[in-house]
Amino acid sequence: MQLSQRTRTSILMLAFLLSLSALLALLQSPVRDMRDWKEAKATILESRTLVISARDNPDKMHWEPLVAYRYEVDGKSYFREKVFAVDTSLPADMSHAEDIVRRYPKGKVVPVFYDPDQHDRSVLVRGGDNSIRYGKLILAVLTVLIGSALFSVYRQRNQAD
Repeated sequence: MQLSQRTRTSILMLAFLLSLSALLALLQSPVRDMRDWKEAKATILESRTLVISARDNPDKMHWEPLVAYRYEVDGKSYFREKVFAVDTSLPADMSHAEDIVRRYPKGKVVPVFYDPDQHDRSVLVRGGDNSIRYGKLILAVLTVLIGSALFSVYRQRNQAD
C-alpha cells in the first residue's frame, strides 16, 4: 500500500510532536514526583570538582561537581551525593561545576528535600539547574517552531490538492 505525500507528512508531523512532547514530559516527571517531599536540614560533608577523562582519550576532559551531605529524619542519619532532581551528570564545563561546589561549601547547613516514603531518597534542588531549565525552554520553542513549520507545509499541500 502506497501512502500519499500528504499522509506521510501528516504521520511525520504527528510522530515528531508526540516524541518531543514525551521528552518534555519525561524531563518534568522527577520534579512533579517531588512536590510532596519533605524538607530537612543537611550538612555538607564534602564539596569538590572532579575532573573526568576517558582512558582512550585523556585530553578530552569534563568536570563534575561532587557534593556529599548528611541529613537526619526521625533520628536516623542518611548520606547522599545527589544535588539535582534532574540528572545533570552530562559533561559540563569547569565553571559550571565550580559554581555548584561554591554554592555548597563543606560544613554549610542547607535545606534538603527527601521522599516521605523512602527517607534515603533526597536532593538538594528539586528541579534541575539553570542549564537544564534553559534546555527545556529551548526544546519547547524548537518544538513550537518546527511543529508550526510542518503544519504550514501540511496546510499548503492540502490547499494545493
